Order: sequence, then structure tokens, then C-alpha cells
Amino acid sequence: MKQLPFIIQKFVFVDESLAQIVDLDDTSGDEGKVPGYFVMSSAPPNIEDAEESSDRHQQQAIQGINEIADHLCRMMAEVPDRCAELVISVHGYNTSLDGVQAWYKNIFKYVNLHDPAIGNSPNQVLIGYRWPSENVALTKPKKVIEALGALPPLPRDLLLTGAVCALALLILEVFFLFETSVVGFLISLVLALFLVRGLLIAALLVLRLIVYFRDSYRADNFGVLDLVELLRQIDQAVVQRTANSQFPLAVTEHERQQAVLKAREYWKKTGRDKVKLSFIGHSMGGFVVTNVIRILSDVFDSRSIDKQPPSDVGDVYRLERLILASPDIPVLTIVSSRANFLASSLRRFSESYLFCN
Repeated sequence: MKQLPFIIQKFVFVDESLAQIVDLDDTSGDEGKVPGYFVMSSAPPNIEDAEESSDRHQQQAIQGINEIADHLCRMMAEVPDRCAELVISVHGYNTSLDGVQAWYKNIFKYVNLHDPAIGNSPNQVLIGYRWPSENVALTKPKKVIEALGALPPLPRDLLLTGAVCALALLILEVFFLFETSVVGFLISLVLALFLVRGLLIAALLVLRLIVYFRDSYRADNFGVLDLVELLRQIDQAVVQRTANSQFPLAVTEHERQQAVLKAREYWKKTGRDKVKLSFIGHSMGGFVVTNVIRILSDVFDSRSIDKQPPSDVGDVYRLERLILASPDIPVLTIVSSRANFLASSLRRFSESYLFCN
């Protein structure tokens, strides 16, 4: 099995109302009626900080996938006429690890303690997904030094030259040197030009410090793909459990492969209840969610061309609800007056909601 690009932990109650995030092998807390998992992409904010995932994290990721698949299969087995549902929440731009954990803890507490409709008939598994977002840090010296160190030599020299020229202009103004002479005017003009060029580089430095474009890059290239891989692994785990239950006598590798193929056909049967897949995306998390949906959907499906695409994706999923709160996506991606790239994906959901001001 290839290295999994995420870390999985779980939500528990350490007392009646205090939610915490713990490792999967921690049995000290109560998991609640609606189990919840915290999944964090292992991609670092900076490539220089990249580290190979430890064996322990890999084992925990495999264990987490198996536990989620077990929950979903058990829910469908206990109440055959009720579908299990996998609900995935995705945070937005400029969200610290502590901040996103606090948000997901509140969601976990709400669905378990404050909504009787969910608590009386729990058939959901909650996943709080963390992609490698970075905090805005304009006032932290360490972040400023890192940003300066990331500048190539020429922009860095222009920035330093602009700073020196700014100091020289200040001295000229204070001591009124060359105030009325042509030479003084020309020197001031040259210094001002260097100062302007230095300020342009300083603006680029500020853009790095506000991390919006860095977050957008990481959301697109790591957050989206790591979440797709998580869903793919859960899909395969559920299919494997179906194969094990229906063909327990499969021993050889060929028999196991045939069992998996038959299990996939079982899930693709018409009318077969599948795992409902719902998403909640806030801010740039809406960008992550919509791009995940685009990958999961098949735009070349003939039913998509006929504007009647199915809700089924993968082997075991069925798209259920899409909730976007102030999503960081262009408005033209959801309007109906043009052939936008998200239309075929949006049609697959049973319900879609957009919240914005």
C-alpha cells in the first residue's frame, strides 16, 4: 500500500460536554452516538519543512480508514432501510490548526448533544478535514525573516537598496542638503526612483505574508487531492468488507480479486442503497469541496450530457447535500446562464445550498 497523505485522529468526550481530539488507540473517552474523525493533510506549508510520514502515522491512517468503513457498514447492516451518511466539513483560508480543531469540536458536540433528531437515529459519520492552510502573520518577526529569505537575490537587493535610499532621502530632508541646486534635485530624484522600486518588492513581501495565494496553491494541489485519496481509500475499504462478508471462503489471490469484483457489482446494482456523501465548505473550503466534486464526477458520462447525471460516484457513494458558506469560488461557476465547469457536478446532488452576504 502506498504512503497515505493524511493523518487521522478521532473526536471523543472526556466528560459530558468537553470534546477533545485524541489518537485512535486512546480508549479513555466516549466517542458519542455520531462518531467523528479529524483528518489532516500531511503536506507542510513550506516544502523545506517536508518530512516523511512516520510509521505510526501511517498505521493510524490505515486504522482510521478501517474504522470509518466499519461504522458505515455497521450502520447499513443494523438498519437496512436507512442509508449511512458520511459528512465532511472543510475550513477556509487563514485558519490555524487550533482554530479549525475548535470549530470541528463544536460541530461534533452539536450533532451529539444539541440536535435530538440526529441523536435519536444516528446514521452519520463526521469528518473534519484540515488542509495545509497557513496563518496571516504580518507582526511575527520569524515569518518576516522567512519571507525575506525566500526572496531571490535581485528582488532582495532591490528591497535593501530602496531601504537605504529611503534613509538617504530622510537625511537630505533633515539637513536640507542640495535643497535648491540642480545636483541636489537629481540626487533626490534617483533616490526616489530606487525607493519606489524597493516599495514594489516590499508589496510582494506583504503578499507572501498574507498567504492568500500560498493557501490557494496548497488548497488546489494538496487539499483537494488528499481529500480525494481519503474518499477513495474509504470506498475501497467498504467494498473489501462487502467482499469478505459475501465470499468468506475466498483464499487464493485470484479468488479474492474475483470477490472484490463481485462486491463492486453488488454495490452498482440498481436501487442499492449507497453511502450518502455530504460536504460543508466554508470560504476557501468551498473551493476545495467543489474541486473534489469535479474530480469525483465524470463529465463524459452520457447522462451528464443529457443534464440528468446520476448521484452515484465511485462504488459505494451517492452525493447527497452540498453546503457552501461564503465560498471562495467565482460566481460564474454556479450561474445557469452559461456552460460552467461545475454545472454537471452540482446536478448530481440531491440538495445544494449557498450561504453568502
